[in-house]
Amino acid sequence: MRGKKKEKYLWKANNKKLVSQLLQLSRKIIYYQKIKNIKDLEDKKIIENLHFDHPAYGHRRIAIKLSWSKNKTRRIMKKFGIKPPRRKIRFKYKTPIEDKYTNLIKDIVVSRPYQIFVSDFTYLKYKNKNVYLATVQDKFTREIMAAELSFHHDSNLIMKTLQTAFKKNIPEYFHSDRGSEFISEEVTNYLKKNNIKISRSTKASPWENGHQESFYDKFKSENGDINRFEKFGEYIEEIYSYMNYYNNHRIHTALKMPPIKFRQNYFKNKNNK
Repeated sequence: MRGKKKEKYLWKANNKKLVSQLLQLSRKIIYYQKIKNIKDLEDKKIIENLHFDHPAYGHRRIAIKLSWSKNKTRRIMKKFGIKPPRRKIRFKYKTPIEDKYTNLIKDIVVSRPYQIFVSDFTYLKYKNKNVYLATVQDKFTREIMAAELSFHHDSNLIMKTLQTAFKKNIPEYFHSDRGSEFISEEVTNYLKKNNIKISRSTKASPWENGHQESFYDKFKSENGDINRFEKFGEYIEEIYSYMNYYNNHRIHTALKMPPIKFRQNYFKNKNNK
């Protein structure tokens, strides 16, 4: 080396030596930290790319998707402040209505698809109007079997949702809360006609229908402000697009895969036995 290049090299070497002496660290650790930071930046880009398709994934789903450890994923997300949207679950207590049905599923260990369907509805505010979304979900696979929208929360909305769900399969049990929409004569007779065992949550106990409460919480947090859609038809399209994403692509942490894939694997393994 000669001239300025040699002086620059010696300055860098002496500078790193000085830093290592001041921090009481070896120069190897300094080099290691630099390499680790570069690797973390690369992993950060991988997570950001994954969030493009799955914006609400937290560290557990990302770890499953990328086959990383949860600790590594959580560390990188915390380091770079990467966070999915979060909402606090708020149970809504509905006025209890007397009827003869009780909670039949509280002691059942669900073991197969189409054994128990659970249902509920939630309201969404769209341009100063209340829009009601009703869904039916398979308790075992977490698959959304049907989803319907209406500007009215009544038995007609529930009937339409049930009819859509039962075209796919008839469950052994149907579980809901005690809202007037569910205990109406029309809905109850329809369930009886299909030889379905009717189960209701205990009065003022929304946690007994926790799967639906959890689903609506995720749905609202991941879909954001619905008033960004100029036309209601655009929002309807977005909802059904989300249902397709939820069933076919979104990893459910309890299943370690999307609901429909979980159902397909169940029947595949069953047939191979």
